[in-house]
Order: sequence, then C-alpha cells, then structure tokens
Amino acid sequence: MQNARRWGRLLLWLHLFVCLVWWWLLHAQHDPPAWVLHVFLWSVLAVQFTWGFTVGLIVGPSRRRRKWLWCSLLTVFMPLWPLGFLLRALVATCGLLVALGYAAIAVMILASETYAGVLLGAKVHSAHND
Repeated sequence: MQNARRWGRLLLWLHLFVCLVWWWLLHAQHDPPAWVLHVFLWSVLAVQFTWGFTVGLIVGPSRRRRKWLWCSLLTVFMPLWPLGFLLRALVATCGLLVALGYAAIAVMILASETYAGVLLGAKVHSAHND
C-alpha cells in the first residue's frame, strides 16, 4: 500500500507542475520556451488518463473515500481548451452541427480516458492493498 501512495503523491506533484505550466502559458506575455510547448502537447494527450489513474490509485475501491472520485474531473477543461480553436474553425467551415458532433466525440473520449484511468488506478490500489 505504501508503494501505491508514493506513486500517487508523485503523480499529484506532476499534475500540479502541468497545471502551473498551463497557467503560465495562458498568461505568457512573450514566446514560451520550447520545453513548455512540449509539456503542453503531451499533457493534452495524457492528462485525463493519468489524472484518473492518480485518483483511482489514491482513493481505490474504498467506499469510505469514493466521494473523492469527482476530483478526477477537475482537469477536464485542459484538453478541451486547445480543441476549442479547432471547433471554432469547424463551425466556420462545416457548420454548427458538425462541430457539435466533433465536440461530443471529444468529450466522450475524455470521459472514457478518465473512467479507464480511475478503474486501472483502483485495481493497482487494491493489488497493493492485498
């Protein structure tokens, strides 16, 4: 169990770092360094799954802590922010209905990434607990 909590804490610190990079990038007054763009691009791809995994790893299948699973949805805005630009371009070129279809697909993918991450994290948590 101690090993699972150690990984959970490390992943929480990693997510805090990613959130700070995003915050800095959104408020940057000049061109950001290349490493910031790399963190941004990789976090768009992985933030939902890894955050769900972190929450599942820390909370696990425990009923007593299950109310904390909503935390896995706190970063859902992060991958949707860059997709907003693409959706605006789709509205301008293909129309609102097509853009809404793509938005629905993107949200379903993000939700399934979060769900899979929470389930896998809970499985690892229970494996370390035994």
